[in-house]
Amino acid sequence: FLKSIIEQYSLNVEQERAFRIVADHSFQPGSPQLRMLLHGPGGTGKSRVIHALSEFFRVQGQERRLRLASFTGVAARNIKGLTLHSACNLSQFGDGRNGNSRKEELLSMWEGVEYLFIDEISMVGCSLLADISEALSKATGVNDLFGGMNVIFSGDFAQLPPVMYTRLYAKVNRNRVSTVAGQKDIFGKLAWLSVDTVVCLEENKRADGDKAFTELLQRLRMGSCTDEDCTLLRSRVAASVKPDWSTSPWSTAPLIVTENAIKDEVNILATEAFAKRMGRPLHWYYAVHSHCETAIESEDLKELLYDRTSGSTNKYLGKIPLVIGMPVVITNNFDVSGGIVNGTYGVLKKIRYTCDGQRRHATSCIVEVPSRIGQPMTGLTDLEIPVVSQDSRMTFVHPHTQRRLQVTRKQLPILPAFAMTCHKSQGSTLQNIVVDLRLCRGSESPYVMLSRATSLNGVVIIRDFENKRLQCRLSEDLRIEFKRIRI
Repeated sequence: FLKSIIEQYSLNVEQERAFRIVADHSFQPGSPQLRMLLHGPGGTGKSRVIHALSEFFRVQGQERRLRLASFTGVAARNIKGLTLHSACNLSQFGDGRNGNSRKEELLSMWEGVEYLFIDEISMVGCSLLADISEALSKATGVNDLFGGMNVIFSGDFAQLPPVMYTRLYAKVNRNRVSTVAGQKDIFGKLAWLSVDTVVCLEENKRADGDKAFTELLQRLRMGSCTDEDCTLLRSRVAASVKPDWSTSPWSTAPLIVTENAIKDEVNILATEAFAKRMGRPLHWYYAVHSHCETAIESEDLKELLYDRTSGSTNKYLGKIPLVIGMPVVITNNFDVSGGIVNGTYGVLKKIRYTCDGQRRHATSCIVEVPSRIGQPMTGLTDLEIPVVSQDSRMTFVHPHTQRRLQVTRKQLPILPAFAMTCHKSQGSTLQNIVVDLRLCRGSESPYVMLSRATSLNGVVIIRDFENKRLQCRLSEDLRIEFKRIRI
């Protein structure tokens, strides 16, 4: 029946090789632990291999043997899996609960599981991989790497690296080896170096009908973009293309930028334009702040907190401009299996709020989500979900006194969805995108931005750029890792 699954999912030679390695391994009880990497640029069909393997275990009635997980909620939803933190119960490690209780939860979660498929490995850092290995050891009771579990990693290291983590392919920082964090990084690095089976996917299907664009992306990915490539991209600058921003598809195409501060400013301007175009009122909804469970009353301090960018506040804005009917993005993982995760897009339908003087404070809202799965809640349509304000903790340093405060912010976990950062766009496939390349740094940002599109005609570049923004050489660490992967 392997052949029928291969035909069902139209696996090419490289995809079939990866599929058969796992399938054949599963037929041989007692085989050595499989530690495998499925590597390749976006659009080469890594997810297709994942779906084929899921079907392989399903038709045998052995779904329990395979667990799928990914770093972000959106990617986890796309492969019908769990987030890594949920799959490995990582949030329970430091919660102070009884150790036996946590161990029982892990044992129950992983009973019968033999294969763990981790997507988006480029966004996993050394210390997180060490935590995953430790969690799996506790889950299986086996004191080996990954608890003796068979692990298959999938991703593309040419994409953006993890935020706040040491990259898996980075050199060990000798200045940190005596610290707990440094030692955890070393363990994660050693766990990564234990991966000894690699399949590289190279046939790009995402931009299959646009050969010139596909070849440009390949060069951009490897840090070898030419002046001719830059000239070709410059033909898509908005001043030359003159897109009609008032009609589809460009009226709804997201703008992808490098910085959270830029994204926030663009979203404000776009929300104001949306309100004017639709003839609907725009209202600002303010967060409620507290320190040590006491509400912050200082107006000066409130204003400072309101103005912080989403990048420094765990994506909870101090004040959100909202208009009924506007596109929004959810910034919390509410229900991965139901498709409601951090990065889910929808349309704002209703808002509930309280008033405090001149300010509105949102308590909940209704969002219509096209990707929603499952039964509707009472009083809502099939695609509508309630989003309730959440608490988020952040550290704030007062710019005048330099005093450091631990502040709790209560706010709706949604943002306007007219613009996004390249980090947030990673893993998406979009028909039409608008990008800003002028502030790109390194080889990863421009590659991630442009490779979201399926064709060059689906790209508009908002303003001109310098060639050097697209001609950054790959880092030495990444060049070494690419060479190691291919040996």
